[in-house]
Amino acid sequence: MKHQLAVLAVATMALSGCDSVTSVFDGSSTAAPAFDDQIVDFLDLSFDQTTMGQTSVNQMPTLGSATYDGVAGFAEFPTTGNVADYQIMADLSLVADFDTGAMTGELTNFNQRDDQQLEGSLRLSNGRISGSGFTADAIGTVDYGTDPLVWDLEVQGDFRGSSGQSVSGTANGTLSDESAVTTPMFGDFVATN
Repeated sequence: MKHQLAVLAVATMALSGCDSVTSVFDGSSTAAPAFDDQIVDFLDLSFDQTTMGQTSVNQMPTLGSATYDGVAGFAEFPTTGNVADYQIMADLSLVADFDTGAMTGELTNFNQRDDQQLEGSLRLSNGRISGSGFTADAIGTVDYGTDPLVWDLEVQGDFRGSSGQSVSGTANGTLSDESAVTTPMFGDFVATN
């Protein structure tokens, strides 16, 4: 918890120069750029999870489905869990099908630190729930101006809380341009039902 509170303090200081930053999840409006909104949402959701451990296998739902909405942050180097490292943010939507053990979803609304919105999306495929965790691939194209970059990520996550009401994890992999130049990409995500 100390680590997450330190992250919250650092992010608060980093965002203190912004005009108006409030959480989209609390229903208030904001005049801040989308990147900053996504950072704040990431912090809010992460803070909410500070008291949640990983869901035990015997507390996992076995029937029905659940939708999780949240945020992912990405950097071209391994992050230290500090949101100040993120260069790109994206919205995340996941659907856990507990009947079949499938995990599907999408990453959309990509924004760079300089408030440039990027066009494109990533879709989750091959998603499988196992115990109280899940894995999936996230593949798609996101355009940087006129340069389309193919993202190829491996997603690993855990269900959190007494009955899997939240998820968090990593999405690490590569970006490739048309010249086949590959750049590593490291990401973290958090979402709630």
